Amino acid sequence: MRHGPTCYQTTRKNYVYPREGSLTKAGLTKEGKDRVFKTAKKIKRLSISLIYASDFRRTKETAKIVAREIGLKDERLIFSSRLRDINLGIYHEKPKKEFYSDFPNFFDDFSQKPKGGESLYEAGERMSSFVSELEGKHQGENILIISHGEPLWLLEGWAKRLKEKDLSEDGIKLNYIQPGELRKLN
Repeated sequence: MRHGPTCYQTTRKNYVYPREGSLTKAGLTKEGKDRVFKTAKKIKRLSISLIYASDFRRTKETAKIVAREIGLKDERLIFSSRLRDINLGIYHEKPKKEFYSDFPNFFDDFSQKPKGGESLYEAGERMSSFVSELEGKHQGENILIISHGEPLWLLEGWAKRLKEKDLSEDGIKLNYIQPGELRKLN
């Protein structure tokens, strides 16, 4: 599941979200909380036994809403920095047009890496190795992972064994996970 909408999907959508400030900034909007609540109602029937979420504020808020709605105790919520959004380095809190001006093919060349950040390849490796570890630890359990757009897009591509070229810019436009959306990987 992707976190619910924040101001970075509404009033600040032309800016790259803050990185370290994401631990405290960029919480869910009222619409975001409402959307997560609606999605959580659908999650009830999935018998989720554990939630892993990014440790950013927006994903923590999303996880807590879902857990409360499905009756999952707080000790069944685990927050991990490995599920964080992609690190865009020096571009955090700057206009997106600056990033896309410097990296016009970022979603086509997975090896491009902004200064102080990570490449799509690195983010995909981070997500897929995390899920591989979970599969070994929690066999037979239904686990909900709550993260961010690009990491979940990369994780879905890994789960479907897609090649990088299949996840290119066209793939993003056609099948990019939306804020508050839930998808089943297997």
